[in-house]
Amino acid sequence: MKLEDVLEQKSEIEQFLSTLCDAHHRLLFSVQDAEKLDKVRNDVKICFNDLCKLNGILISVDGDGSIRREIDRLKKQGSKLTRLNAKHKELISRKEQWQLIKDASSERKPSPMSSDTFSLKGNYHDSLNEYIDDVGILQTSLTDGNTQDEVRESPVKDFEALSRRLALLNFCRKEVNSEIKQLESLLSNFRKDEEFINREWKRQRSEVENIILQFDEDLRSVRRSQEKILVKLGLHENSETKNSSILFNLTKKPVNDEETLDEELKYADELIKAKVNTLNDELASSKEQMHQMEHTRNLWDEAISKIAKLEEELKDKLLTNPNIYPKELSQPIEDVIKQLEDLYSASSSSSEFLRKCLYNEIEVLQKAKQELDGESGQQVKRQVQPRKNLELERSPSFLTTGTSPPKIGITRETIPSLNGSFSQAGRSTLSLEKIQKNE
Repeated sequence: MKLEDVLEQKSEIEQFLSTLCDAHHRLLFSVQDAEKLDKVRNDVKICFNDLCKLNGILISVDGDGSIRREIDRLKKQGSKLTRLNAKHKELISRKEQWQLIKDASSERKPSPMSSDTFSLKGNYHDSLNEYIDDVGILQTSLTDGNTQDEVRESPVKDFEALSRRLALLNFCRKEVNSEIKQLESLLSNFRKDEEFINREWKRQRSEVENIILQFDEDLRSVRRSQEKILVKLGLHENSETKNSSILFNLTKKPVNDEETLDEELKYADELIKAKVNTLNDELASSKEQMHQMEHTRNLWDEAISKIAKLEEELKDKLLTNPNIYPKELSQPIEDVIKQLEDLYSASSSSSEFLRKCLYNEIEVLQKAKQELDGESGQQVKRQVQPRKNLELERSPSFLTTGTSPPKIGITRETIPSLNGSFSQAGRSTLSLEKIQKNE
């Protein structure tokens, strides 16, 4: 049984006791039903006993429904929540570090010993420049010049010039082709290196992304654990119970779940501390109430025991001597009244329900004794008068009584020889009427 169930049962019993007190008063002063009266008395006894049991559960060192266990549970939840918050913060920090290295570039300077050096000499540049100088820039393919006529006019001179120029171009052509082959080979190696680098880059980046995804999964796991604790604390709505209807989701104002959860986590620590302080106060109060509840239970047990003995004693007297004089019955009643008044005085720090029930029992016995003392209204003078000394604040239901005063259940029908000794104004529900049934 959970603490909430124990507290709820305790509250229900206290409410039921209030109803029983009203019924107890009504059965004593208005309704003639001895069996129901005994049942109500016993129900009151059971309620007092159950309150003691429930209070014992509340103050127990350990066990279902104990306040101590609830305090320990809250403290454990608080410690777990603190660890989860720290873990969440650490995971966020580490994830950010891994995200930074995804696009990070090395700032390392190349080492002279390990670097590859490629030399491009360009030996043909001098020969090419010589050729251009000899021909003239305007006579090259770089312009639209036409040299056909010049070749025909100076065949000998052109032969020497063309031979020299062709030799220069052959040399340049050979050299530039050699340089191109070196560059193509170098570029091919670079392409291979590029492909390798790209493959390795994708592989390593994928590994980093997988690690980041694992951080995301760990963060979700931490969030779920945090939510479970918040649900137990009553700060968070269980995701399984949320309304998933389309209309609800369309009309619902969008909220940032992460921000909401962070706000709830900030409040959770304060709430746990407040609950623990409240429960500590409740525990201290329950410990103080334990003695009072046991005292209340014992006083009521003693009271109904004395009332039961009184009923048996009066029954024996009536069975032994049907013509007994009424005043001989009033003395045992007076003795019990005094005993109940002592119990009432001892109940000053006890339950209000107990004091009301004791007051009712004393009052009905007082009125029964007055009837037995004679119709003339002559009363036995006693030092303690319940109406003056038994001060009790009563609810409106206790102030409302029948139109005729309650009377002891000894009537003309019970004792024919006593006709004329009692008033004609009705009967009380004192359990002596059970005697009539037995007779």
